[in-house]
Amino acid sequence: MSLYEEVVLKILENGPLPRAALIKLICPKIMSQKKLQNTLNELEDEQKIICVPRRNGKCKKWVSWYALPKHKHLLKVEEELVVNTIKHLKRKLLRFPTVKEIACELDFPPEDIIGLVYKSAPQTGWHPQPPKKSRKLLENSRIY
Repeated sequence: MSLYEEVVLKILENGPLPRAALIKLICPKIMSQKKLQNTLNELEDEQKIICVPRRNGKCKKWVSWYALPKHKHLLKVEEELVVNTIKHLKRKLLRFPTVKEIACELDFPPEDIIGLVYKSAPQTGWHPQPPKKSRKLLENSRIY
C-alpha cells in the first residue's frame, strides 16, 4: 500500500467525506488533485473505499462522497431522518429521547449517530438527559 493510499484511508477512518473536503485536507500539501483522484479511483477499484454520489440539498448539484465500507450506512442516515425520529420519540415518550433510544429506533450503533443528533439539536431542541445523580439533586433542590 502506498503512502498516498494510507493517507486517504486514515482520513476516511473518521467518517465519510465529500470530495471537496478531501481536496482541502490533502491538496496541495501531500499530493496534487490529479494524484488524489487517481488514488481514490485505485482504492475504489480495490474495494477499500466506496464512492456514493449524492445531491446537495440546497442545489441540484451532485457531490461524490467517499467512505470506508464499514461507514457505508452513515451515508444513508440523513439529518432529516434523525430529526423526524427525535420528534417522533419526543411525542411517544413525552420527553427528549436519549442517544441510545434514537439509535435503537434507527437500528444503528449510538456512536455512529451521536454526531448527527448533536448537529440537529438546534433544529429539534434536543438536549442530553442529565445523569441520574444530577436529576435526583435537581428534584431534591426544587422549592415547593
